[in-house]
Amino acid sequence: MKSKKKLPNFKNMTEHEEQEFWDKNSIIDYADEVKEIDLNYIDQRPLKKTTINLRIDESLKNQIKKIALKKGLPYQTLIYMWLKEHIDNEGKAA
Repeated sequence: MKSKKKLPNFKNMTEHEEQEFWDKNSIIDYADEVKEIDLNYIDQRPLKKTTINLRIDESLKNQIKKIALKKGLPYQTLIYMWLKEHIDNEGKAA
C-alpha cells in the first residue's frame, strides 16, 4: 500500500517543531518515504585520541616497561590497554 503523505523537510524545522510533528504523526504513514538502515552498523572510524601527562614513580614505570617488553608492546600501549580494560570492567560492574 503506497502512502501519499510526504515527509516535511526537517532541516528547515527546529527540534521542537520536529518533535511536535512526530507527536501528531506515525512513521507508518510515511513508510515509502523512509529508508531501511542497518541497526547492526558499527562505526569503524578511528577514535580521536588525546595526550595526557601522568606522573608516576620511576620504579613503577620501569616495572611497566619490563612487562611491556615481555609482551612485545610499547609501554604506552600497555598502559592504554590496562586503562581501557579497567574502565570496561567498571562499566560492566555498574
